[in-house]
Amino acid sequence: MNASLPKADPRAGSERVVARGALLAGGLLAATVVGCVAPSLTRDGLGIPATTVVLSQSPVATAAVMLGTYAALTVLAAAVGRSVNAVVGLFVLGWGLMVFSMAGGSASDAVFTGASLRVLGVETLLWGVVTAIAAVTVFRWSGPLLDIPPRDPSAPFWREHFDVEALRGGVAGVLLPLVAWFVVRTMMKGQAIGGAFLGGIAVGLVFRLVAGAAQPVFAFIAPILLTGAAQIITASEVRAQIDAQFAVGSLSPLARMMPLDVTAGALIGVAIGIGWARSFKRSDTMTS
Repeated sequence: MNASLPKADPRAGSERVVARGALLAGGLLAATVVGCVAPSLTRDGLGIPATTVVLSQSPVATAAVMLGTYAALTVLAAAVGRSVNAVVGLFVLGWGLMVFSMAGGSASDAVFTGASLRVLGVETLLWGVVTAIAAVTVFRWSGPLLDIPPRDPSAPFWREHFDVEALRGGVAGVLLPLVAWFVVRTMMKGQAIGGAFLGGIAVGLVFRLVAGAAQPVFAFIAPILLTGAAQIITASEVRAQIDAQFAVGSLSPLARMMPLDVTAGALIGVAIGIGWARSFKRSDTMTS
């Protein structure tokens, strides 16, 4: 009987892996190009590329450029997600945003231009809303992760992806500002993105372990929203002038993270954290 069964072609599997790897590499390259070109289209008050609406010379034009860049990167993410999976697609989105963010100013520029820390927190919240749209778009186009079977195949998208279990897992989003609080010690942009990245890894790991039956759409959204809320709360606690706090090094670690730093680091970190969680869950999230 076994002789009559079709034999699997090992070359087909290896060719599929190579094709996916090539598509991912192409997606990262394209995202890098988009992230490098976009900053040249706008300037902030100090004459450097504006990656924050609050600091830009023309907020409306900068917002249009940033939203257009986000839309282009979301299309790339959806294309990669369709052939690999949605988590990898969102990793590509985060990569492009990181390249974009690295071209802009750090929190030092916000201090020198007298920007409001509370308004910066609001902008982070708004990027959380934009990320929600992007994450939903990528997951809808790419389809669910294959190693997480649908709990109710007949349920609408919103109920399947934003039910009580997904919201419970989303509480892990508080780990991003918590980790960043201990990691971000300087005003360097790389450290700001790194703090969000490490916090995002923690979020992805915990979300997958706590809410393993839920598609991790909310895992990419919650940490950005909660970090924005934390930035607003800590900004309201500021009693001294921002420049005075900057001078003595007492500025809140969360205030040292620009909105796009949080968004880019969160997307990349959560994607990696979800992939690492498969070693605990014995799943194959990043390659299935």
